[in-house]
Amino acid sequence: MNCENCKKEIGEIENAKILCSECYKTVEKERERQKILIRTVAELINWKRVAERRGNFSTILLCIAKDLGVYDKMVEEFKKRTMS
Repeated sequence: MNCENCKKEIGEIENAKILCSECYKTVEKERERQKILIRTVAELINWKRVAERRGNFSTILLCIAKDLGVYDKMVEEFKKRTMS
């Protein structure tokens, strides 16, 4: 049997396609990347809705900072810049 992607000879079937282990890993990485992109877009849409309800752009930044766990650091940096 040959890999459907790179035509390298293989002896086993992985997933629904006949792929060698290297091509299979590449396909899996691409699937994972696409899942992450879909989640990111969904989060951006959610943040946009929150900001529209509250009515300003800075709300988006605060929501993103909270979700990323950097809200406290962002507030500290803001205080440093405004105090000096």
